[in-house]
Amino acid sequence: MTAPDRMATILFVCTGNICRSPYMQHSLHAMLTDQRRTDVSIVSAGTHAVEGHAMATPLARRLHDRGIDASGFRASTLRSETIDNASLVVTATREHRRLVVGRRHDAAERTFTLAQLARLLRSSPENAAVPASVPDLVHRALTARGRSGGGASDDDLDDPWRRSQRTYRRVADRIDELLIPIAAGLVAGS
Repeated sequence: MTAPDRMATILFVCTGNICRSPYMQHSLHAMLTDQRRTDVSIVSAGTHAVEGHAMATPLARRLHDRGIDASGFRASTLRSETIDNASLVVTATREHRRLVVGRRHDAAERTFTLAQLARLLRSSPENAAVPASVPDLVHRALTARGRSGGGASDDDLDDPWRRSQRTYRRVADRIDELLIPIAAGLVAGS
């Protein structure tokens, strides 16, 4: 787990690290920066990364249209030390979560799918009006388990890679929606 004197890190994980996870990374970073929350490091990696590859054009274009520059992004492979350094690991699918926890069992209590984390934070009994640290956000999610409704069947984000523009749009829309409670928890009351 992250040492207390180091900046908290949120790690997003998908397969190739060219679609879902870099889109999550850049979108959340922009949300937090807009609210002047700059004390959180946000990174991404892929379980089977297309190492060094730029972000998929449809998602990079969507970010660009929102004023977010992802042109310097390059895909990287998920490494054990990256998991170890993350205060929170957010995956695109349940399979990605299983792979992360299989590699680092001690990461189980801080690893969630994006949909699961959003659902848990929406149903958290804790005061969402108070800005949370990343570890606080993890604690809120853990205390909400069993209260959230919904289920694991809708926890997976489709992989849009080499699919239609409509699929890219649908996946990006869902990611944007699911990031809202995470950003809200980190910037509430700011």
